[in-house]
Amino acid sequence: MESLLFHILSGADLDWLFAVANLQNLEPNQIIDQSHDATPCFHLTLSGQAAIAMPHQHPENLKELIPLITNALIGAVPGLENGISTAVLQAKTACQLLSIDLAQLMAKMSQDKAFAAHFYQFVAMAIMQCLGALIQQFQLNPTVLYQINVKEASHLFAELQDSHLDWLIAVGQRQQLPAEQILQRVYRPIEALHIVLDGALSVDATTHSTPISPPSQDSIQEIARLGRGDLFGELRSLQDNARSLPMHIVQVQTLRETEILSIPHWRIAAKLLHDTDFALHYYRTLAQLMAGKYHTILTKLGFLPSQQNQAGTSDRLLAKVAKVEANFEWMEQRIQSKVVIGREIVWSLK
Repeated sequence: MESLLFHILSGADLDWLFAVANLQNLEPNQIIDQSHDATPCFHLTLSGQAAIAMPHQHPENLKELIPLITNALIGAVPGLENGISTAVLQAKTACQLLSIDLAQLMAKMSQDKAFAAHFYQFVAMAIMQCLGALIQQFQLNPTVLYQINVKEASHLFAELQDSHLDWLIAVGQRQQLPAEQILQRVYRPIEALHIVLDGALSVDATTHSTPISPPSQDSIQEIARLGRGDLFGELRSLQDNARSLPMHIVQVQTLRETEILSIPHWRIAAKLLHDTDFALHYYRTLAQLMAGKYHTILTKLGFLPSQQNQAGTSDRLLAKVAKVEANFEWMEQRIQSKVVIGREIVWSLK
């Protein structure tokens, strides 16, 4: 199977990457351990199939966590601190491996926003494929994606600029929903990004349901809860080109009267194509979100130790949370004043 890289990066992106990267042919069973790199590097298989392994409960006990995958990536990724930096790659068939020095990659991404946006899109989709393989390997319920790191989707507000938030308000639909109204049905496509302005919603897993019959009340189990500032539907932007995971396996309904801002995904898709700055921030957030989910699942499976609250990490997280809250409050004020980019938007308020 051809690497996702060739479907997402542009011709200019690929030309630069192949000019500076090191290409290596791997024999079956050959191992790449990024901990032996002289300098931090990013590694990716371009062809063939490989396994990803990690120490399990003991440094010398190497265990496969993904036995067979294309787009196998390990090593360092600029802006991502979780998930893939401690793994070992083993070729299962003849593979072609691309390796690039982290410093070169960081310099390129800081100078070329279009490249950075495409690269983060690729990384987010590749990690999603890894998650799909991980869920299958350990027979996890796919709804686990909606149970872990749910609140981190709101970090999008720390990434987006004021002009991006203005755009979301301008194209979004503000809705007042009564209690117990279903916002997203199981087996139905996710058609919008929903931002919770006020109220609460439950994210529910269902059993004994089919595409044509709604689930009964006793087959619904709450797996997560969304409140003010939370998002639902952000993973939809990764679905079209990474179909290894179903994105319509949960139901979302209001727990009380709730106000949301809904942005149709076709508008987001168009914006991502035509606004490089927006795409960079949006895909970087999704890559961070997917890496965080990957890291959390590996921790729960015993491949990674529980995170320690290091001072530097804690300070960065607190700063991000503060920025999320400040930007969200700014967006709320813009919505309430109904002023967007110098013009008034009139909503029917109850």
